[in-house]
Amino acid sequence: MGYRVVGADLSERMIALAKASALAGCVFYVADACSLPFADASFDVTTVMSALEFIACVETEVGEMARCTKAGGRILVGTINRFSTLTRKRLARGQEPYVSGRLLSPHELWALLAPIGTVRMLANSPRDAAAGGGNIVRRLEARSGMLSGPLLLAEVRKRA
Repeated sequence: MGYRVVGADLSERMIALAKASALAGCVFYVADACSLPFADASFDVTTVMSALEFIACVETEVGEMARCTKAGGRILVGTINRFSTLTRKRLARGQEPYVSGRLLSPHELWALLAPIGTVRMLANSPRDAAAGGGNIVRRLEARSGMLSGPLLLAEVRKRA
């Protein structure tokens, strides 16, 4: 397909699972997301899915993704929405949704990503996304109410 797929995870077990189910040619590294072992501008696209919530150095990790992404490239982020209906119900009962995680709100995620480049964000369920549903938000301040689904998906086009 013309893609070079490279994966990284701190867990040797997760890397072993990824290797066991990967297509030929994929390469995996046991690596700390806050200190990635890749040269600057190594990738056209970098992604993180359901990991920011569990990384202590979120700002550093996002900075590492930006460093490894070429100018004009894309950074894709998927994270659990702190302001989803389910999460808000748990918080109202005084329960943190995850003991070891820190969930981001749409505003927090936007603030984290905006210094890198142009942000687009979507919040909906995986079922809605598969059906092509959901609203892409290009200006958070005008449309933040549309970002109440359980999963936040963001795309950043890195500035040149």
